[in-house]
Amino acid sequence: MNKENKSNEQALTLLLNKHQKVNRIKVVIAFMLMILIVVAVVFVNSDKELGKQQEKKQIKIEDITVDGNTMVLNVDRKFYIYDKDPRYLDKDEPPAKILREIEVVFNGVADFDTTEFEGEIKVEGYELDGNLIGCCANKVFLDKNNEYHYSFSCINACEYVDGSETKNLRILKYDIEISSDLSEIYIMVWMRNDEEDVRIYSKLE
Repeated sequence: MNKENKSNEQALTLLLNKHQKVNRIKVVIAFMLMILIVVAVVFVNSDKELGKQQEKKQIKIEDITVDGNTMVLNVDRKFYIYDKDPRYLDKDEPPAKILREIEVVFNGVADFDTTEFEGEIKVEGYELDGNLIGCCANKVFLDKNNEYHYSFSCINACEYVDGSETKNLRILKYDIEISSDLSEIYIMVWMRNDEEDVRIYSKLE
């Protein structure tokens, strides 16, 4: 092999080596870019999730405050009547239907040490008028993870008048649950004159 052929072969080898080196560098750069893109996507998604969690934690509750075992209520907002309890539904069960909107008012102070409640509770269309027997407040602990909710129970018995004739004694009872984070209020109105019981619910989103 003459000198010229050797020289050409060396030049070709150098060129191939240089080309392979460039390709390796490109592969490394592409791999690093791919890693950076994956990290960026994960970071953006986690940032969004964190934002959602912070937004959820920052629900502004202005109408109920709790200090130790004392609760002050100043609720005056719209609630919905449902055909069933919207909180606890089976997986295959259709969602609860909203029947209508009503006004609900809670004003007063609850002491969960003494179970006393001083104030008023008004549920539009189901007012506890007449002979109010009583209302009490409790902090109810559930079975798991030390979870709890606040509970109110109020009952009355009053005369139900149709025209000028008293037909029967109408008894209403409220069973009220307020979630520990104060975002959900559920009211069950029990009636004792063969009327259908009423499920009333409000949730801060």
